[in-house]
Amino acid sequence: MNKTLKSLIKFFPLKICRDIAEWQRNCGGSVINIHAPVVDEAEKAARLDPRIEFQFKLRFEDLSKHQTLQVIQNPIVCGCGGLVVLPDGKFVLQGNWDARFLKSNPNYSILGKISNAFLRGDYYSLLSHWGAEYYHWFHDVLPRLIPALPHLPGNIRFLINHDLRNYQIRSLEALGISREHLVFQSSGSRQKIERLWFASPLGNPEFSSSRVLAELSKKIRRACTVENGDQPQRIFISRRLAERRRLVNENEIIAELRRLGFVDLALETMPFDLQVKTMASASIVCGLHGAGLTNILFCQTGARVAEISSPIRDHIHYQLLSHKLGHRYFSFNQVEERCGESEPDFYIDVPAFRKWISELIREQ
Repeated sequence: MNKTLKSLIKFFPLKICRDIAEWQRNCGGSVINIHAPVVDEAEKAARLDPRIEFQFKLRFEDLSKHQTLQVIQNPIVCGCGGLVVLPDGKFVLQGNWDARFLKSNPNYSILGKISNAFLRGDYYSLLSHWGAEYYHWFHDVLPRLIPALPHLPGNIRFLINHDLRNYQIRSLEALGISREHLVFQSSGSRQKIERLWFASPLGNPEFSSSRVLAELSKKIRRACTVENGDQPQRIFISRRLAERRRLVNENEIIAELRRLGFVDLALETMPFDLQVKTMASASIVCGLHGAGLTNILFCQTGARVAEISSPIRDHIHYQLLSHKLGHRYFSFNQVEERCGESEPDFYIDVPAFRKWISELIREQ
């Protein structure tokens, strides 16, 4: 943001709407409760780990609210992050997860209140902070959409990022949404919408609904023609093609795992349907903390998830996801951080890992 805009903001403070349902009721509009609060489910998960308990206490207020759906008249939707500006000029916090993310959005300025296009009709936004990233697409965006779907009009269109990924196309098709119903949003777009159907988040980036995740998994597996999976197999998810958080001595680890019957895969090289089919047959999924572990969503209930993660990082996402999906979760953290270009790479204690993974297999 340039100095001129910063100085203008001092004179014209930008107001934030923290609860869209409350705002809608104050405006005399209707609000539909579409999912019960997930606080009870989240409280059970909080007992798993002190780090999870900390996040639970931090997010308690949001987790205690119903997920709601409301029709907003003439808001502006800004950019690929889906920032929503209400008719009274307030910026909607929900979908941006935290005020610091909202305020770092380049559209959080007086310019965000100016539209450069007008879209008539009914729209639902599939845009949110991190929304197009693999984990957040399957854990935030689609679970948020599923409870809203039965209430949306048949002619509704969906705002989505312009650089559409194949996994987005296929997963939306699994939910009955074809490409013809999509409207692409670029980073510079600021579109006034005649009627925006806005669903509040279902939980938050850590906590969600196990029921909705199970429904999502079932629909995607069915669309990818997966029934009960093939012969169970042991899978290691490689990050050798990643730009960050790589495993420095991955070749040594793969050699150990191959002796134990594991198949090592770089999932980003595989078509999405094949990823789903492969994971549906997995009995054990091992991998370094990263987006590839999101694919445990497609495993059979009761799969073993063996995550490698740094002991000094708050990596709770896949422990929580495993818990929601009914998988058995194990963590290996005898890991040393090494300097990387953007984030640390990791080095594993090979003898300790060999002992850990061997014991995990013997328990199977």
